[in-house]
Amino acid sequence: MPRSLSIFLLIICLVAFIVIIKMVNTKKMQFKQGLLWFLLDIILSLSIIFVDKLRVVADFIGIEKISNMIFLFGFLVIL
Repeated sequence: MPRSLSIFLLIICLVAFIVIIKMVNTKKMQFKQGLLWFLLDIILSLSIIFVDKLRVVADFIGIEKISNMIFLFGFLVIL
């Protein structure tokens, strides 16, 4: 992934984090829901930073594309 795209996506995650904090502080979002969104924001930020590690995990599991692995993990979390 190009470095400029990574930086742009991290800035978007930072903006989302700020919006989540503002919504929790102004009581537009419950604290419990805010924690869930905060956790998802952290996971997304880490996956942007360590995209090469995700590729290693996908190769180890035998999944060809990283996006397919993310969908699989999301599906397993929903179950």
